[in-house]
Amino acid sequence: MSPEERTAIAELHLNAAVVVENEDEEGWQAVNMEFHEILYRGSRNPCLRQEILRLRTRTGAYRKQAFGSVGRIQTSYAHHLEIVNAIQASDSKAAASTIFLHMSPGHGTRGVADIIVNMPKALLG
Repeated sequence: MSPEERTAIAELHLNAAVVVENEDEEGWQAVNMEFHEILYRGSRNPCLRQEILRLRTRTGAYRKQAFGSVGRIQTSYAHHLEIVNAIQASDSKAAASTIFLHMSPGHGTRGVADIIVNMPKALLG
């Protein structure tokens, strides 16, 4: 990534804190999309970007509900911080492993409590 892209992704992440604090699902979806778009452009790999966008189209229904789970926005934001930190440190291995975990929704699930935490708030009454 260029220095400008590194700055842009770090600033976007920092400015997203208010969206996270307000648990603004629509706001987070917009910030999340912009965050990932900066990553795609920074990869300098148009084929990868095209494939990711194709997958996003196929998983759109899931993604619309994904941030409605209790704590999901905060978890995603924390993952983004780890990605930003790895990018700023020019640590491609850390960035890749963090992105992989970020894209693995079941990662870290340990039991019933985690299932409840990951339920959409609307189902919890």
